[in-house]
Parts: sequence; C-alpha cells; structure tokens
Amino acid sequence: MRDRLGIAIIILAFGVSVISPYWIIFVIPIFIIGVVITWTTNRTIKQKILWTILPIVIWLPTVYFFMYSGGKLGKWTAQKFDFVFPYKFQGRAVVIGDMPCGQPIKIKDGREVLTFPDNGVLLYQGKIETGYINHKYFQADSLGNNRELRELGDYMFWDDVKNKPSTSLKGVFIGEFGTREIND
Repeated sequence: MRDRLGIAIIILAFGVSVISPYWIIFVIPIFIIGVVITWTTNRTIKQKILWTILPIVIWLPTVYFFMYSGGKLGKWTAQKFDFVFPYKFQGRAVVIGDMPCGQPIKIKDGREVLTFPDNGVLLYQGKIETGYINHKYFQADSLGNNRELRELGDYMFWDDVKNKPSTSLKGVFIGEFGTREIND
C-alpha cells in the first residue's frame, strides 16, 4: 500500500506541476514527500532512483511541450480575423463590435474580414471574442490589392529616444489592452 502511495504522490505532483508550472513551489514539498515514502518501501535501489530522478529530468521538456501545444491549439481554435486598412492609413484603429448598424460579417476562406474606413473606427456587427488571437493585417495599395503587414510589438523598442523604431518601418504595432496601431 505504501509502495503505491509514494508513486501516486510523485505522479500527482509531476502532473500538477506540468499542467501549471507556476504551482511548482507548492508541488516540490509534495514531490519530496512522495520520494521519501517511495524510499521507505521494499523497492529496489534502481527503482527508487528512477522514481526520484526521472520526474526531475523530464519535467522541463514536458512543460515546454504542453506550453507549445497549448499555444498552437489555442491559435488554431481562436477566432480568425483579417484586418484590412485603407491605402496610406496611419494611426490608431478601433473596432467596436456587436453593433447592429455596423459592417456586416464577411467571411473569406474561414476568416472574418474587417475592412476599416479611412478614419480607422470600425463599427462591426460581429462579436469579438477574447482569448487566443489569430489575426492577420493587410493594407490596400493604390490599386486596391491587399498586402500583408508585419506584426510588430511595442515591447521590441525601449521607451528612450535612442531605440525608437525607424519611421520607414511598416507594420502593425501591437499596443496594450488589445489595441492595434498602424505605423507607415
């Protein structure tokens, strides 16, 4: 009985810490209790060492795998948007969703297409979900063709003057609180 209890505690501690790595500080004492219980059983030394070392060795790769697959699955199941900005648009863009008088929902290739007016304020009939995002950004050229814009994060540049982004850099800067800004 004690033999199974120690292994069950080790497996439980490992599982909880992999699912939520932030709980590792609470799980370590529980893991140690499981190891101590396992070491007081009649298992062979080889088995005791295996049940002690193996969870520690495979913990980090397992956490990385769960985080990577969770991110991929989240993006795959997320609401998909294509934001299309007018020719030479520059500045902040705002989407106000769930507006009966707004732009109707347009779906192309399984993605919702939101076309912004010149002022950058889009009233949209659709609902915008929170959570993982799967967005693409486009800007119409002078002929009306859409070219994809790069997504650039404000975190890529420091607040001081020495590390300002180039004014020739084109893309969508991801702002705080879900805002997006075009810099052209």
